[in-house]
Order: sequence, then structure tokens, then C-alpha cells
Amino acid sequence: MVHVKVRTKTKRDAQKVAKRLGVSLSLVAERAFRDFALDKQLMIEEPLKPTPYLEKILREAKKNRDNPKFWSGPFTSADEIERHLRGLMKGKK
Repeated sequence: MVHVKVRTKTKRDAQKVAKRLGVSLSLVAERAFRDFALDKQLMIEEPLKPTPYLEKILREAKKNRDNPKFWSGPFTSADEIERHLRGLMKGKK
């Protein structure tokens, strides 16, 4: 038997997911412990967050995506690009 201190909200959220999957929270915990013991590693990652520079570029791209002035190449619309790509896919079969 193992006693683990977990925040109440975390426990409730985990219980809801486990219930939807039709498994017990004990099974979830056992699997987590087993994976940790087998892998001998714990992956902790910080969510990716764009830099202020990239956020600026993304805002500009979003603002300009429907402006034909910013299209390059022979296409004048997203529909034309889609038709072109579908045509390429048909040729590869």
C-alpha cells in the first residue's frame, strides 16, 4: 500500500478521466509507478510558448492571410491550392 499526497482537484480530475475510461484510479497510479520504474525517467516539460517576436509574426500573418497582396506563386486562393494539391495526389496513385 502506498499513500500519496495529491491536490484534491488533481485527484477529482483524474478520477473523472479514469471513470470515463472504465478503470480505477488505483490502476492508473499503479501503471504510472510501473512505467516510472521501467523507464527510470520522469518526463517533465514546460508547455511551449512562442517568443514575443514569434507572437508578433503570427499576429501579422493572421491579419494578412486573406489579403491577396501577400500571396506568392501562381495561386490566387486557398481553393486553387487545394485543387492543385489534390491533383498531385491523384497522379501519385
